[in-house]
Amino acid sequence: MLFMASPYTETRENNLTYVEWGSNGNHPRILTEVDIPMLLKQNKLFARKFDEVIDSKAIKTIISSIGVTM
Repeated sequence: MLFMASPYTETRENNLTYVEWGSNGNHPRILTEVDIPMLLKQNKLFARKFDEVIDSKAIKTIISSIGVTM
């Protein structure tokens, strides 16, 4: 937040986190199974934000897509 409010905000590089902002733009939207195809097409190492209570299948899909067994 501080960085985005600073005069350096235009100097940022493409970060490695996939984030979908909510309709009000103040908070990241919780990613669900519907978002997985778009997420897997991104060149990102991290994604934010998941909620196991809301959609645990999305988390399991991501884990299996990267070859991790639980």
